[in-house]
This record gives sequence, structure tokens and C-alpha cells, in this order.
Amino acid sequence: MGYLNHGAEIFKGKEKGWSPEFLRNKSVTKVFQDSAHGFWFSTLESGVYHAPDFRIENYSLPTHSRLKAVLSMGDTVLLGDQSGNLFIYDTGAKKLLSKRTYQYAVYSLFQDRFRNVWISAGVDIIRHNSRLQVKNRYPQLIATALTDGPEGCTWALGGIRITRFDQQGTLIKSEAPDVIYRTMHVADSALYLAGRTGLHVRDKEVNFRGALPAFSDYKITQIQPINDTTLLLATLGNGLFLVNTKTWNYRQFDTNHQFLTNNVYCLNRSDSTLWIGTDKGMVAVSIENLFNNQLEFYQLSRRAGLVGDKVNF
Repeated sequence: MGYLNHGAEIFKGKEKGWSPEFLRNKSVTKVFQDSAHGFWFSTLESGVYHAPDFRIENYSLPTHSRLKAVLSMGDTVLLGDQSGNLFIYDTGAKKLLSKRTYQYAVYSLFQDRFRNVWISAGVDIIRHNSRLQVKNRYPQLIATALTDGPEGCTWALGGIRITRFDQQGTLIKSEAPDVIYRTMHVADSALYLAGRTGLHVRDKEVNFRGALPAFSDYKITQIQPINDTTLLLATLGNGLFLVNTKTWNYRQFDTNHQFLTNNVYCLNRSDSTLWIGTDKGMVAVSIENLFNNQLEFYQLSRRAGLVGDKVNF
């Protein structure tokens, strides 16, 4: 609602209104909301103002180093950067709780099914409890990716090594295959691993079982399980692939097949919705629609209030 000489006020149901400070004492002649949930205000005195989606909150980070890893744990978010800094944020109170510094970069952050927090920083992997108290330290190991496996195991992938830990944190096995991998998914009977290009399948003893020729030239950034027989592959340059692991039939979604970009950096499943990080913002897709080949999506971009359009995590 716009006022003469008194700015504008935003109401939600019967709640008390909120007035944008930048419109204070101005005469608002028109209020309009666009398709990205941004608001436009025309004024008598100072032209037109645009405010992105008010629901999106941005935080200024106390680092100029590149972020390497992000982990969300309810109201707490961990951020690791290339300079070795680990920032622990309370998103409810909107404040930095603490900071830790390691000798080298923070490569990855992961919380397992038992709520243990794994941090790969410098040349160590460190296992913590949910209060971030150290439980185990594994020297001379690096993990660029960590994931849960069957039987409560945790798997780590980094450098040239694939390492498995049991649910008590005991190191069971560490193998060095002849290929460098960037990401992995651990299923009941197989490991799916993405190299610099291509997709390989190995057994639980890390023995090579085959490669998929159809993906040999693709740069796969993440492997996301959808159900027991279906994987979603994110790629740089070739969009998304929905793959049946029984038949190896697949469907591609890129700029030629219903999707808005070819570059996908990350995937995250939340109930029946898949969140996709791209070079054109963050995209939400219904998993049911994905299976039905109806790729209707909801997009959040810089226009809607994000800091930038490239979403890495």
C-alpha cells in the first residue's frame, strides 16, 4: 500500500505492516509485484525503485577467499574457504558463532546419518560429534567428497584415494585406484564415480566393473540418487541426465530439452522437490514432473535477490 508523503507499507494478513526505509517520506503512486516476487514502487519525488524478493536474506562473509564447502545443520551453517577458515553461523540469530583456522583449505564438510560432522581441512580428515567436539583425527587424508554408505559406513573420496570408515569411525580400508575421481555415490552393491570426464562403476572392494561409454566425454559434477534404480547426473556443459542403473537408458535435460541451461553445479533433494544450482540461479523441480518428462520449474536468480546467478552449493 502506497501513501502520500509516507512511503509504503507491506501487510501480511492481519499482521502489523512493515515500511521500507528507502521510501520513507516519499509519495508512492504505484506498487507492482513482478514474476520473480520483486516489488516496484513509483514515486512523485524520486522516480522508480525496485526491491528484490524480501524473503531472500543475504549475508556478508568475513572472507575474500573462495568458498570450498557449505554444510547446513538446521539453524547452524558451516562455511569453509580456500584459505583454511571455517565459519560457524547461527542463521536464526544472524550472527557468526565462531571461527576456526586450519593450515590449508577446507575441502569438504559432511554430516553423516549419526549426526557426526566430518571436516576435511589441510592434510587431515577430522570427525566431530554434533557439538563439533573432535572424536577422531585421520592424518594424511584428504576428502573432496564424503557420503554415507550401507551398514552405517562413511566413504571419503579425495586425491587418489577412496577410503571407508565404519560407524564407530574406524578406518576399514583405503584404496588408490588408477583414476582420479571428483564425486561419487555409494549404492547397496556398487560405487558410482565421476572422473575428470565420464562415469565409472566399481564394487565395494573398489574393483573396476565398467564405464558408461555414453558419458565418457561429460564432466559430471554431482550424482544424486532419485530411487533404488535411478540416478540424476549433473554436468558442466550438458545439463542433467536421468539414468536407469538397470538398463542404462537415460533422458537428457539441457537447453535443447526443456531446461534453461547446460551448466549444473550442485543438486539437493528435499522431500519431493529437487533443488538445482546452475549458472542462471537456483531452480526447483518436482521429482514427479521430472519422471513424467514435464520439466516445469521455479527459478530464483539475481533478479529475485540472490547475490549472484552462479550457485555452487
